[in-house]
Amino acid sequence: MPKFLLYLILKAIIFSDFDINQVTGTASYIAAFDLDNTILSVNSSRIVVKKSREMGFMTNREFRQAIYYSLVYKFDLKNANEIVLSMMHWLKGLKEEDVNTLASEKVVPALLKTIRPEILDEIAMHRKNNGRVVLLSSALPYLCMPVADHLQMDDVVCSLLEINEGQFTGKASRKLVFGMEKAVRMKEYCALNGFPLETAWYYGDAYTDRFVMQSVGNPVAVKPELKLLWMAKRRGWKIL
Repeated sequence: MPKFLLYLILKAIIFSDFDINQVTGTASYIAAFDLDNTILSVNSSRIVVKKSREMGFMTNREFRQAIYYSLVYKFDLKNANEIVLSMMHWLKGLKEEDVNTLASEKVVPALLKTIRPEILDEIAMHRKNNGRVVLLSSALPYLCMPVADHLQMDDVVCSLLEINEGQFTGKASRKLVFGMEKAVRMKEYCALNGFPLETAWYYGDAYTDRFVMQSVGNPVAVKPELKLLWMAKRRGWKIL
């Protein structure tokens, strides 16, 4: 269990390789949302830390190590993809059932309380305008799917890790959906479902979201990091 917890603490950079979905329907455009610090007012890793320590799943040493990696990411001391790749072997042998139980019983209920009211308004606007509402995030499905279900979103593009006989192998089948790769997944989704990128929306908070935000016609910065805020102002993007 601790391996999973340490992995989730790096939630802001968690990898994704969810297969691109083709969804039938009559939506006229796509509006995609990031999860952490966008739909949610917090990074889900904080909730994971709190719940795991309450349940005694995390030792002091593991907590310190997690904080170290979080600081390395926050201050851009190492490439985020490299950080996650270096930790992937921790997942090997972990049972998917254990991950799902911890997420559904302890983490997700707390996450739902942090959904931003302004995001609810944006989702309602897109539904009214016949948009397809999608969660596109570098997050695991054990967090993304329940949030998407709660918000009645139309689709989810997020992590699927390689699993063999109910256990994680520690590998991902595709590149991490982070940075430029997130833009690749957005382009794939739009192409498969017939949505022009020029009419697409993407809601994000991090500077690493700039690639996918630059690829769509309607980028929205949600309580953005400072560097993304500067970019949004220069480019005239909508800011929430």
